[in-house]
Amino acid sequence: MSVEKCFNDGMSKFMKSMEKSDLSHLEETFKEVKTMFEDSEFLSADEATSLLCLALEKNMTDLLRKLKSSKQRIQALENTLTLSMGCTKKSMCPSQTAFNLVDVAFDMFSIKECSEAWSIMEKRQNALSQPLFMGEEGKNSLSKLKLLQLCNRILHRCSQQLDTRFSGRILMFLASACPLSERSGVNVAGAFNEENVTEFEKPDDESEDGKKKKKTTKMDVDEEQEPQLLNY
Repeated sequence: MSVEKCFNDGMSKFMKSMEKSDLSHLEETFKEVKTMFEDSEFLSADEATSLLCLALEKNMTDLLRKLKSSKQRIQALENTLTLSMGCTKKSMCPSQTAFNLVDVAFDMFSIKECSEAWSIMEKRQNALSQPLFMGEEGKNSLSKLKLLQLCNRILHRCSQQLDTRFSGRILMFLASACPLSERSGVNVAGAFNEENVTEFEKPDDESEDGKKKKKTTKMDVDEEQEPQLLNY
């Protein structure tokens, strides 16, 4: 069996299995495709994992192009995301698969749809923050990189005046998903802008030593008039 035929057969099996949206059925299909690849001369079990990720993305994008309603499109993303997270837990997909799918879907969404669909991520915030998806704390991972790229891309699309609430939700998600020691949020090199000098203007009523000046007023004295002694 040729490589092209193996890939086409495997993709066809995955696409049919995803129509049922059943993780158990998809797991059985994955085992079948994995065995088929291992029996071939050119493919390995890792190729079955890559093909499953590709099938998840293709199935989702096909649905998003076909569906017209925003509600249906968001629901299609949620169903695919749930399925991909289940595949990751079953060791059928890498940890960054869920973030890849959201990134692809959000590129096809308007900013309004992105704002509405972000609740999907917020509902799964605790699960996506686990080491299974984010990797070990203090270490870089493809999942963290993909999440940062996803959030930065959305923030660049947001209006600074109209989408402040949505931008805040994204930043709150990042703050919760990533630990305080996350490398991307720490000044690792210790670089500071030493050329930045801020000058403060001193109030008029203060001197250099910070003490208030005593305002004195001179009395008007007529030089021609001699001082008079007072008689008691």
